[in-house]
Amino acid sequence: MNDKATWKIWVDTGGTFTDCIGVDSSGKYWYKKVLSSGKLPATVERIEGNTLFIHERWQLEKDLIKGYYFEDIGKQRYTILAYDHANSSLKLDRAFVGKQGEGIQVTAGEEAPVLAIRMMLGISLNADFPRTQLRLGTTRGTNALLEQKGAKVKLFVTAGFEDLLSIGSQQRPDIFQLDIPARPSYVAETVGVDERIDAKGHPRRHLKMPEPQDLSCASGQSVAICLLNAYVNPQHEQQLVATLSGNLNGFVSVSHELSNTIGYLNRLETTVINAYLKPIINDYQSSITEKISSARIYWMASSGGLLASGKFQPKDSLLSGPAGGVKGAHTIAGACGIDKVITLDMGGTSTDVALIDKEPAQDYITIVGGAKIYAPCMAIETVAAGGGSVCHFDGKQLLVGPESAGAFPGPACYGAGGPLTITDANLLLGRITVSEFNIPLFEDHARKAADALLQEMKAAGNDITLEALLQGLIDIANEKMAEAIRKISISRGYDARDFALLAFGGAGGQHACAIAEKLNINKILSPAQAGVLSALGIGHANHELQHTESVLKTSQEFLPEFDAMVRAIKGKLEQRMVASGFSLEEIRFATPVLHACFVGQDSTLPVAIDDITNFADDFERAYRHLSGH
Repeated sequence: MNDKATWKIWVDTGGTFTDCIGVDSSGKYWYKKVLSSGKLPATVERIEGNTLFIHERWQLEKDLIKGYYFEDIGKQRYTILAYDHANSSLKLDRAFVGKQGEGIQVTAGEEAPVLAIRMMLGISLNADFPRTQLRLGTTRGTNALLEQKGAKVKLFVTAGFEDLLSIGSQQRPDIFQLDIPARPSYVAETVGVDERIDAKGHPRRHLKMPEPQDLSCASGQSVAICLLNAYVNPQHEQQLVATLSGNLNGFVSVSHELSNTIGYLNRLETTVINAYLKPIINDYQSSITEKISSARIYWMASSGGLLASGKFQPKDSLLSGPAGGVKGAHTIAGACGIDKVITLDMGGTSTDVALIDKEPAQDYITIVGGAKIYAPCMAIETVAAGGGSVCHFDGKQLLVGPESAGAFPGPACYGAGGPLTITDANLLLGRITVSEFNIPLFEDHARKAADALLQEMKAAGNDITLEALLQGLIDIANEKMAEAIRKISISRGYDARDFALLAFGGAGGQHACAIAEKLNINKILSPAQAGVLSALGIGHANHELQHTESVLKTSQEFLPEFDAMVRAIKGKLEQRMVASGFSLEEIRFATPVLHACFVGQDSTLPVAIDDITNFADDFERAYRHLSGH
């Protein structure tokens, strides 16, 4: 693909830190890491009227923050008129009334990727960005799901299925739990639509439009449309969208465009979550494209491929950053000549693990915060054990997570009033070199938070030393991560001892040896780019399109048609790639995957098809490997 960008920039926005890699026209690599809050932390050391002398580690060689601002403890705003990097001082628009030792958070109100790019390229607020090819991974959608801060969704379903989402599949994590918790609801209003299309795509009851009051949508409201059997015949969904377009003030998600496969509940859940996140993802995309209008922007999808902004849907975003980490790990492992790797991506908020056996394992279900999305994705297991995981005592036992201190206030050692976290435990145990950390760390704040937890435990009758307490917290986090690795390896028929452990992320190297020991893994890879490997993976990802189609036939009926169907699908994908600016010579096709099961079964098993004549043997081999019979 012909792209004459001056810079290539790859950004991964995590829950705590945003990592940025830039490659200039000469091929030189540049690196920058900022807090995902989009704020620059500092501590006030001396006050002289409207000049502040601060302690910071911004690594700025010139004044780039003129026009930025911050607020003091009393929420009074100060605008920065000038920054002197030589003596770390800020000239403000008025006298500072705060105190010495107070922490401040300097910002321009821009998203973290924009801040990181400004700092890396030396671009002030009033300067233009150069022509850039920008690749982004984001956790914005994931965080919105976990915090339940999505949009109000108006759902249109086939009449009679209004309560399908609340009923679900009746699967429960704990089948013996008597007080069954209600499923999280992402829908504010449901409208039943009088229509019916049968399983073969024939209209049995023609669409009757809902009443005008049901068609109207409030400003900012997001709309989800999912009608029965629309994957076979989308006619009624298309008619409903056409009618709604005049009344639609918000955003619309349509099931046949998002998940064009059998399974009404699956399509329904995917469509609703896409609608729930669409305003948030669209706003996030707009806030970046408006600031860096000269950039050609691509987004990392959960499947591990890149999508242009117009093709990137919220449902594709939920494993965006972690997928970049797996891509980066795959690149590093390949360079080392190792084809069996388990990845350990320990960041500030969570840890992601994945298995690579020559190629990264793929899945078709993403589960985040109780929500299920049915779309191609990398098989990644996430646990709430990161550097920012909050450590606390519930009166009976020590707990690590699932809450995270995030980018702000962050761990106690950030000096912004945060709680005790795994990062604090590592700092107090001597596992962090303070001078190498890219933001100021305050050991006294961490020790104060740890002492408070120690006294809480002693008051409950636990005779324990501070060092034993801190090591206990580390052990809990390590066991959580080891259990996640067991889940993606042993439960899928793999022996973890056959794999190398590739540890990365801001905290991966601090925990890799203990986790490897728990799993009897004897080889660890620790890449030089460990702290920014997800961004590196995003840079090495390919532009990608995927197509999924339902075929409800026995193998005897379907296998003779397989090659013709694959050729037709390849033709469609080629046309779409060429329309996006790629030449035919640049297009490569992955091995098609057939999801099959024995007659009478519901769950399918994916089998890569190199030669369709070997399908029966390949399927039986895969089935025996997974099931043992």
